Amino acid sequence: MADFKVLDTSGDGYVSKQEMLTFLAEKHVDEEHRTQIVDELFSVCDQNGNGFVDLNEFSLEYLKTRTALQKRENDLQA
Repeated sequence: MADFKVLDTSGDGYVSKQEMLTFLAEKHVDEEHRTQIVDELFSVCDQNGNGFVDLNEFSLEYLKTRTALQKRENDLQA
């Protein structure tokens, strides 16, 4: 998945908190919000609690989020 590869800058198959913080900094998200976003993302995505998000964990959450956004969009159009 291309989105995962963008985040996994080390190429080790895992996204670390530091990789996510760096990504958000490059997107000009301020430091306070970066930390909050990363903490929230990892609390949801890091299902095995190892401190990293692997492709499977990322994909599951990505699909859930995409489905929820599509449902919301459909509800707004109805």
